[in-house]
Amino acid sequence: MMFERINTWIFNKIARTILKTCFVVVGFLMLGKFVVSASAMLLMIL
Repeated sequence: MMFERINTWIFNKIARTILKTCFVVVGFLMLGKFVVSASAMLLMIL
């Protein structure tokens, strides 16, 4: 049970980080500038 919860948490954390990274990259490619500041990126990762 505990092992499943840890694996689920890790998977969700990695998936959310990848999704947020894709959002920033696509926004940068479309607009030519960063859609979020560096400090906001740090807050999103945590």
